[in-house]
Amino acid sequence: ISLRGASVGASVTLVNTQFYNNKSNEGGAIYFYGILLVNRCTFSGNSAITGGALYGMGASAFSVFARIENSLIVGNIADNYAAVYSDDVLLGSVNGYRIFNSTIPHNKTLNLSGTSMKLTPQSVLKNSVVWGNSNSNNISALNQTSGQVNLANILSNTIENGAISNNYNFNPIFISPGNSLNAPFNEANFNYRLD
Repeated sequence: ISLRGASVGASVTLVNTQFYNNKSNEGGAIYFYGILLVNRCTFSGNSAITGGALYGMGASAFSVFARIENSLIVGNIADNYAAVYSDDVLLGSVNGYRIFNSTIPHNKTLNLSGTSMKLTPQSVLKNSVVWGNSNSNNISALNQTSGQVNLANILSNTIENGAISNNYNFNPIFISPGNSLNAPFNEANFNYRLD
């Protein structure tokens, strides 16, 4: 899906939607600028060159904002940033991602030094699980542009350059998870509830 608002403030809301096995150069499931609101959605098995599941593009004429809540981003693959990508042009306090109460495990970035996410400094990631994402060197990481992303109450095995508050590094023990080495895969074959 390509979401390009015709004016500043244009928005799209997605609720209880599943994005499976989509392919694109940028944003395997969704490429957007404008305002994207996502609640109780699943992004799984999507592939792209950049932004396996989501790609947020900044432009001086557009306000870019994504709020993702209660969602699952799993088993996606990309050359760069297998789960979520924010373009460097995203500037200003209203731009960026707000990710709450979401699970982002087992996405695979093909770039040897790549990471699963690129978030701009004004982004927020709270009350979420970011686990088992990998690159071709089987190293897991969250990455963002210069500055710090606001991170709080995160369960993750690798966090880089974040303003960290109450973050934990222990296995979340999903009931029946997949593995990032097998990405892309469809989450319907697995169970990502916590045991």
